[in-house]
Amino acid sequence: NVIDANHYPLPQIAELSQLRNELKLTGVGLVPAAVVAWSGDSLHPALTINRGARHGLFPGLVAVRGFNLVGQLSDVSPTAATVRLVTAAQTSLVVMIVPPNDSHQPRRLMTQLRAAPEHNEFWASINTDDTVETGDLAYLMDDGWPEASRGFVVGTVVQIDKDPDDPILR
Repeated sequence: NVIDANHYPLPQIAELSQLRNELKLTGVGLVPAAVVAWSGDSLHPALTINRGARHGLFPGLVAVRGFNLVGQLSDVSPTAATVRLVTAAQTSLVVMIVPPNDSHQPRRLMTQLRAAPEHNEFWASINTDDTVETGDLAYLMDDGWPEASRGFVVGTVVQIDKDPDDPILR
C-alpha cells in the first residue's frame, strides 16, 4: 500500500489513477489521507494522518504526495498513523539523479543521499566529472524501501558546490 498524504481534497481518483499508471503500481492499494498534525522536531520530523489500522494501514507503508516521497509509516493506531518524514536525521537513500524532462542528451547518476543534520535537505558527494545540474530530480531507487516506493521523487538538486576538503568532489 502507498498512502497519499493529501493536505486538501483534489480530484483524488484522477490523481491516484495517474500515480498507478505512471509508476506501474499494479497490485498496490492507494489510500488517500489528510494530514492532521505535524511535528517540527528537527531530528524526528513526523506527520499524523487521518487513516489507520481500520483502513488497512500498518507500519512500514510509504506515504507520498503526488509523485513526491513523504516518508514511511512508523506508528499506526486504529484511526491515525504517524509518518516518519524522509528528511529525518540519519536517513540515507540511494537515488537516481536525472534531468527533470526527457532530454535529448540523457544523463543519469546513481548516488547515495544523506539527510543533512537539523535541515530539511539532503546532500551527496559526487565527482567533478559527474553530469549533475541544478534542477535535476532525485528518484528513489533504494532496495531498503518497499518496492512500491521506487521511482518517487525525493528532491531536486538546488545547489552544487566544490568540496573544500577534496578537489575531485563536489
